Amino acid sequence: MVTILSTLPRAFPYPLLLVLHLLPTTRSLLPDILARRTELAVHEAHEGDLLQPGTVYVAPPNWHLTVAPSHCVHLTQEPLIHFVRPSADVLFASIAEVYGAAGVGILCSGTGKDGAAGLRLLRDHGGLTLVQDQATCEHFGMPGEAICRGAAREVLPLGEIGPRLLTLSRAMSDSGASTGNARLP
Repeated sequence: MVTILSTLPRAFPYPLLLVLHLLPTTRSLLPDILARRTELAVHEAHEGDLLQPGTVYVAPPNWHLTVAPSHCVHLTQEPLIHFVRPSADVLFASIAEVYGAAGVGILCSGTGKDGAAGLRLLRDHGGLTLVQDQATCEHFGMPGEAICRGAAREVLPLGEIGPRLLTLSRAMSDSGASTGNARLP
């Protein structure tokens, strides 16, 4: 994740939401670690946070992170999905519902199947879905499952995902598109 976030400037025009499978009983140090390695604002997500450009919202341990229709953070303790909470499937499904074709989902290295179904739903809603390639993955389980399900619109090496987001954001800015109703290139 550091590889992606470190390439994005402080003025990145979109919010980023991050789910990582961590122990549910331990405070996450991830926001502090990421904040030292990126120009973006990084903090643990809290219920009701209004999504802001250039800000990374990290799911707290043991909470599903979703986007509400009001473009605010919504946290739930609904049942585990694929034995995990937070679940990437839950986040991607909410992005598909709220942003549709303007949504972007990225699935990186990880074991298991989490993220594949939600990413496929986002793709089916017209969103851009990026998946890390096998050559740069430490664990190819999650990305591999997404590829097998046809959820990946693009499969990229980890080092190319950040630059792809920058290209995408510039293309949307040049077209005068705004978050929520833009058609992704």
